[in-house]
Parts: sequence; structure tokens; C-alpha cells
Amino acid sequence: MNSNTLACTDDLPALGRNGHPKKRAFLAAYAQLGCVSRAAEAAGCSRNSHYNWLENDRDYRAAFAQAEQIAGDVLEAEALRRAVHGIQEPVIHHGRQCFRYVDENGNDVPADQSDARKIPLTVTRYSDTMLIFLMKGRMPHKYGDRKRLEHSGRVDHEPVDMHITYDFTDAEAIKLAGLLSRISYTMPVPDAG
Repeated sequence: MNSNTLACTDDLPALGRNGHPKKRAFLAAYAQLGCVSRAAEAAGCSRNSHYNWLENDRDYRAAFAQAEQIAGDVLEAEALRRAVHGIQEPVIHHGRQCFRYVDENGNDVPADQSDARKIPLTVTRYSDTMLIFLMKGRMPHKYGDRKRLEHSGRVDHEPVDMHITYDFTDAEAIKLAGLLSRISYTMPVPDAG
């Protein structure tokens, strides 16, 4: 864990200052790591302890919900970093890592110069996939997936229950409710004869 980014249990007010040190340690680790197993290992407790606390301690449940939010923020920050700022990857040519040589001022120099330092050559790689997911999440009305279900024709069989789940934005839900309020449909009654 990086001490510069490690979440502090002061960021988890639901637990208060009276929480058990193991609980506080677990929550701080979980907020940073986002993984129950790794947080339990970092805090020196078992996964079962965490699940027991979740089941039996209302304050802990609330603090864990806060830790989950922080963990989500950590993941989002990393996704944003990879999408927008990119990550440095070594340059490999014919199976070997490439280097450049610089002097004490950072200027490129020949490899055989006496004060030359060997620096790995890197290239910045960006994640278009991360960028797409971030855009879909932050602007679903513009970049989100669109799903549409249509039916035309006649249904000549027993009625079937069908449930479709879709997360609508508030604006989409209001528009859909308006459209549905204007539709009237009567199920045909089969002939008795």
C-alpha cells in the first residue's frame, strides 16, 4: 500500500473513534485495496471477521459502505489516469529493452561518454477502453448503450411473462413513462369454440 494514498479511517465517520483497531485497520485497507482478502491480510484479521462484523455491527456496516465508496473512487481515479494520462511502458525491440543515455543535465549523450547514465526508453500508452467506459458512466445520455425491444404482429400462444431490466437515466424514465401512459393494449381473448 502506498502511504500517500492510503485511506484514513477518519474518512469513515460512520465507525466513529470507538471502533475496534482491527475494524479500523480493515476498513482503511479495504478503502485503498478494494478487495476483502487483501484488506484482511493487510489488517491482520480474517475474512470471516469482516463478514461477522458486517452481520452483527450496524456502525461497521455503515462504515464499510463508506469504505466501498472510497474504494470506488480509487478505482475511478486509476481508470482516469490510464485513460487520460496514460502509463509508461518499456520499449522492446527484437526482444530486448531499449535504453537512452543522458548526462547529469538530462541531455542525450553517446553511450560511451564517461558521465552517461543508462535510462530505460519508455512510451506512453493510453487506454481507449477505459476512456469509453468513463464516458459511458459519466455521460450515459450521450455515450451509454441503447437497448430497444420491439414487437409487431400477433401473439398466438399462451401469455408469457417477460421482464426486461434496463437502467434508465431520470430523463429517459420520465420520457418512457409519458409514452407508456399513451398506450392502451387489450389482450385478445381466445375463442371458446
